[in-house]
Amino acid sequence: MANRGVADQWTFKDAHLDPNIAAGDANKFVSAARCILYAAPADKISAGQSAFQRIGVVQGYSWGEQKQLEMIFELGSDIPYFIPGRTTGQISISRILLSGQDLLNLVYKSEMDGKDPDPKNWIRSLRDVNIPLDLMFCFYGEGATKGVYDNVYTRLFKNCWMQSRNESISAGQILVAENVSIMYEYVSDYVFQNKG
Repeated sequence: MANRGVADQWTFKDAHLDPNIAAGDANKFVSAARCILYAAPADKISAGQSAFQRIGVVQGYSWGEQKQLEMIFELGSDIPYFIPGRTTGQISISRILLSGQDLLNLVYKSEMDGKDPDPKNWIRSLRDVNIPLDLMFCFYGEGATKGVYDNVYTRLFKNCWMQSRNESISAGQILVAENVSIMYEYVSDYVFQNKG
């Protein structure tokens, strides 16, 4: 009979699995109500400018990545070798459409804060964009006071390109939704600057 080891010692009625999380400790959990998506043209970030814009009215965010794996076998064995390859990823964002401030104009017309009243100056298509963007997700802990955040979880996607974008509405809806699919070059570290 196999040795069950630590499985014999577990008292599931008396404890949580993670001893570092106290009952009701909301700061340990990432909540949708405390996350913000930021974006900026990559050329402004690399120039050291503080160009990140908050993206509001986001209804959904999805990030996935995959790593290429080649499985090879040899004569005389059933056990495979796994050879790792390249890693790629994709981000999907669903957002309620705002007049003059769709995702393209919000990111790439940020110097005007999306308030250009003349529609002929708006970016109309992905075809008009030739600069990648940087995309950052921040998840703020509940214990924020006076702009100082002790518990911030960030993920910075560098050199992103919008691969596809669509707008949709049906007869039963009131608001128009926009959906964007984004590919990124790599995920980077981001040091969050506390505002003291």
